[in-house]
Amino acid sequence: MILHNSSNFPIGIDISDLSIKICQINKIGNNVFIQASAKSNLPKGMIEDSRIVKKEELGELIRDLVSNPKIGKFTSTDVAVCLPENKTFVKLITIEKNPNDIAEVIKIEIEKYIPMAIDEMYFDWQIIKTLPQGQLVLIGAAPKAIVDEYSQLFDSTGFTVSAFEIESTAICRALLKEESNKFKDNETGNYGIIDIGEKQTSMIVYAAGTILFTVSMPVSGEMITQKISDTLQIDFAQAEKAKILCGLDKEKASGVVSDIIDEVISDLVARIEDVNKFHMYHYSEYGKINKLLLCGGGSNILDLHHTLKKRLGIEVEIGNTLNNLTGKEIINGSPFSKKIVRLENEPGWATAIGLALRGVFVDEI
Repeated sequence: MILHNSSNFPIGIDISDLSIKICQINKIGNNVFIQASAKSNLPKGMIEDSRIVKKEELGELIRDLVSNPKIGKFTSTDVAVCLPENKTFVKLITIEKNPNDIAEVIKIEIEKYIPMAIDEMYFDWQIIKTLPQGQLVLIGAAPKAIVDEYSQLFDSTGFTVSAFEIESTAICRALLKEESNKFKDNETGNYGIIDIGEKQTSMIVYAAGTILFTVSMPVSGEMITQKISDTLQIDFAQAEKAKILCGLDKEKASGVVSDIIDEVISDLVARIEDVNKFHMYHYSEYGKINKLLLCGGGSNILDLHHTLKKRLGIEVEIGNTLNNLTGKEIINGSPFSKKIVRLENEPGWATAIGLALRGVFVDEI
């Protein structure tokens, strides 16, 4: 149990089409732990295809969640906000030696890799490694229209955005020990992180302590649930329950649900294999991906990690969202009515926790 003072670290806010998750991290000494969290499903039509449709209603919901969290108490007005994965781009590129200023060189080079005009995007970059022939640079970009939309939302709610962040960066920070500023091991892992969301899936390829690239895949938790609903002619809520309880276990429900899910998972396996081939063709110097980590709200399918491990011949685990936290308990309630809450690993919280950890792992450096 950790007794603690209030945190001034920015609050991490993860907004998707269907839900919002909010988290704040605290740190005392070497103890890093969750101070507060809140979650809500979003009414249909509030956000569509990652675009904010009802700004005032969403702003009011965010204020309410921060004021009345499910666990703990939020104590900052600074926020770190995730930009929609399907609207952003991240890639590791090589910049050859050039006498010109590297910022100007990247500005010229970035349009070769990002399918947007330079005046339509905000972009950022980080030098990962200096090589004899040039530099390895991680670039990230997002459409100005999206960033401005989210900026206006938080301006109207009274919060100050300390950082807009690409989702893959936040996920890696939550799941990987390599992202901690306490990481000392020279040997970093080669990971494929499969983020199965309700609306889409993305795969992050990570090696040598950095993201190499990300790929979107037309598979989602909602797609699987809808397929179960249509095939068995049951409502969506029942189908969601069947997906979670039965999953890919052929012993449950006579294997009927497993067979339905398997059709979608077979497509996911094929796409992961394509990413592995792309990785070995373009990034062979980093070696093979040696572990897959699953996260996202759609990764809670029973036996999914076992099925992927069997078919892909690679180690597969459920990503641990508490990996870079030292405290696994938080105090909930007032000083006169305290309740110790034991935290559980919830793969759907990877982004929110990763955003909240930014204040510890990035801003303190």
